[in-house]
Amino acid sequence: MTNINNIIEALEKLGGVAKLEDIYSQVNKMKKTPNPSIRRDIYLHASECDIYKEDNQDIFYAPEGKGKGIWGLRQHDLNKFPFKKGQKIKRKEVHQKLAGSNEGGICPTSHGDILIFSDPKVGEEFGYHDGWEKGSYMYYGAGQEGDMEFVRGNKAILNHRKNGQRIHLFFGAKGEVIYESQFELDEKDPFRLVEGKDKHDEARQAIIFKLNPINKYKSQLPKTNLDIASETKAEIVSQEAFENETSKRKQEEKIIISTRKESKLLEEYRKFRNKNGESALKRYRIKPKGQQQSLWTDGWDEDKKTLIEAKSSSSRNHIRLAIGQLLDYKRHIDPKPKKIVILLPTRPQDDLIDLVKGLKIELIFKEGGTFITL
Repeated sequence: MTNINNIIEALEKLGGVAKLEDIYSQVNKMKKTPNPSIRRDIYLHASECDIYKEDNQDIFYAPEGKGKGIWGLRQHDLNKFPFKKGQKIKRKEVHQKLAGSNEGGICPTSHGDILIFSDPKVGEEFGYHDGWEKGSYMYYGAGQEGDMEFVRGNKAILNHRKNGQRIHLFFGAKGEVIYESQFELDEKDPFRLVEGKDKHDEARQAIIFKLNPINKYKSQLPKTNLDIASETKAEIVSQEAFENETSKRKQEEKIIISTRKESKLLEEYRKFRNKNGESALKRYRIKPKGQQQSLWTDGWDEDKKTLIEAKSSSSRNHIRLAIGQLLDYKRHIDPKPKKIVILLPTRPQDDLIDLVKGLKIELIFKEGGTFITL
């Protein structure tokens, strides 16, 4: 360990983080040592590096990522991580040895480790869908209510490489847990922001970290049931296909699909179109890149290439919402719709008609048992 000790002392004198060239120079002031030998010893004792072995002490880290030529000294003692892969242990004993909070899924410690706990079956109840995806572990950030933010544990994971902190994954959340392995954030694709539900079943933005194991191993954790779109896909489907899919989701996910207030208006409009010899309305199913949930348009007139969004009220807030939805849907449809239309139960006030006209959006509203187009 003489050479290692010299590197540690050199880094301490250089403030804990330094360029490789400066480390060479400082070590050689203490003992003449070939630069390749210094570099190899750093790599052998840095878990970011391919030649690192788990039996070695994890002493050094690359605060700006591999290949930048800058190295730091981890802020913890030189003992090896106390648990072996597959080892079962009570969670409270994990924290007795490594500190960190005994609650929550992400637990930074004063020893330079970030302990994360994952139990996919329990997590699904709170809107988390952890699991493996093509060699990476997709791990939901912390936060059960509202949008997830990069604070506290989420911030610690995001900055773990810069701060020299190691990430250790455990299978389980309470009682007995199983140590999985050491992980690091994917450098090119560290996280995804996706639409999801919080514990109150409210829509929110969630953070999913993409974690890669330092070394390959046989995991006991399952694959993720997330279905994240790699590319944006938009396809036309029938009303029957929409109803079948929502029915299937209801059975598989055991969720209650709330009856949309617009459904009655849409049904009346479909009957009106049928009576007047117009084609049956279809829908667009849109799944944006990087998202797990599909967007469903209310109506699509294939003959006239017209996109329709229905609202249960002609109020300002409902019309504003319809405008946003139509513009969001439209950008994903290729070729672009020739017309976009808001379907309303009553004629809106003149100011709102002017708003919609100014945006080149058509209005259809119900009046006296028929439908009027503006």
